Amino acid sequence: APLWLPVVAVVTVFGLIDINKQNERRDYEDQVRETIILLEEANTLEELDRVKRVRSRYFNQSLQSLYLERKNNLGHINYSNKNITDQKNLTIFLIQDADTLEELEKIKQERLEYFTDEVQDKYFKKKNSLK
Repeated sequence: APLWLPVVAVVTVFGLIDINKQNERRDYEDQVRETIILLEEANTLEELDRVKRVRSRYFNQSLQSLYLERKNNLGHINYSNKNITDQKNLTIFLIQDADTLEELEKIKQERLEYFTDEVQDKYFKKKNSLK
């Protein structure tokens, strides 16, 4: 057998290893990009935590920062939505508790920002019952 055959074999093996490493690195980078998209598209804290749990091997420093930023934003949104719901429910309670049309009108003026369709229905029912 020619002497150059082992050299060619070694070069070929190292070349294949290098190509394999490049493919692995490219696949890893694709997975990181996909993880970024999943983090940005998560609409709840539960979804966000699931992305982190399932794709933890792709979490580097910048993905961790993105995760924490999204978690903070979603936390504020959840708190804000809960607060709006609480205010809406309080408005319904005040409407149902009103004894006069004047009191009812005052509630409407002061709490107009919480007048959803549901609150408005309660308001008109109460208004009709006080007439």
